[in-house]
Amino acid sequence: MLHSLFLGSPIRYVQLYPIFIFFVATRVPCCFIHCIVPVFKTANHSSDVCPYIFLGRAWAAHLVLCEACCIQSDLLQCLQYQFYQIPGTCLLPEVIQQDLGKICVVIDLDETLVHSSFKPISNADFIVPVEIEGTTHQVYVLKRPYVDEFLRRMGELFECVLFTASLAKYADPVTDLLDKSGVFRSRLFRESCVFHQGCYVKDLSRLGRDLKKTIILDNSPASYIFHPENAVPVQSWFDDMADTELLSLIPIFEDLSETEDIYTSLGQLRGP
Repeated sequence: MLHSLFLGSPIRYVQLYPIFIFFVATRVPCCFIHCIVPVFKTANHSSDVCPYIFLGRAWAAHLVLCEACCIQSDLLQCLQYQFYQIPGTCLLPEVIQQDLGKICVVIDLDETLVHSSFKPISNADFIVPVEIEGTTHQVYVLKRPYVDEFLRRMGELFECVLFTASLAKYADPVTDLLDKSGVFRSRLFRESCVFHQGCYVKDLSRLGRDLKKTIILDNSPASYIFHPENAVPVQSWFDDMADTELLSLIPIFEDLSETEDIYTSLGQLRGP
């Protein structure tokens, strides 16, 4: 295992070697050691490895993955904020000129905007071929009522980001068909989630956006468990063609687009 870890340049090995001495000397928890491997592999291919950045990232990962440490939520958020401000580590690129000053809205795909099934659906809006283990399967996709109107208005008001726990080989072609106007500035898939207690969590602190100006729209509370105060919940949708959830959300988001602090506005929406 150690041999596989050190398949990088000798210079990087020398830079990171003191950290492993630190681990042994301070007897860090085993669960922390498990967090080192993926972070080290990333650092090992980086041209600007800094031992302190490496150690900080690993500790932040340890706090996320270790259930016993999750009670240290304030420290976790602080570490996440600090280490994901390092250039090149944020999930999103810099804001484009026309979106400067806008709130960033993270929007889920499945059961929020569409519903997909491997079973044939006679009224499917899209049929998307997806290869799974060498076999091509047809995925039948239904669009939620008013999704086109909803996305059109959202694109006018916000910087919109698609963030789904689905695999890119399915979600990317579905989004190509759904979002022909290019409302979504960026798309994030399962690999951008944090796997926490059996769930794929969308960690908003990793986006590289001000959390006071970031909102997530998702049907699954587990997806935003790290930032419930940033969430606008939406009912899961499967096939009810009389559903008006997205239509009713448009005026709510129109009001939110003008707020300076989403926490205050969302708190008022939730009520006492």
